[in-house]
Amino acid sequence: MDPYLVKESYQRPILDIRSEKRLRELKANIDMFVESSRRMFIQGQFRFDDWNKYEQTLNDLGLREMEALYQKAYDTLKKAADKTD
Repeated sequence: MDPYLVKESYQRPILDIRSEKRLRELKANIDMFVESSRRMFIQGQFRFDDWNKYEQTLNDLGLREMEALYQKAYDTLKKAADKTD
């Protein structure tokens, strides 16, 4: 069981109000697309040959922006934690 235990856990980074709002918008659209695509993959309506199209759609929906928002919040959290060490 020991190899399956979580070694470290991180709290969700705190975002400013504007970033939090934007993140919610991006996440809602991305989550909806991912869920819809998952069903289509399972049903055979979306083929793995279309993977590049799938990735491009995620990027068009703002995946990179969402990643950047999380990264900025994480960096801020880490910087604050480093100051307390």
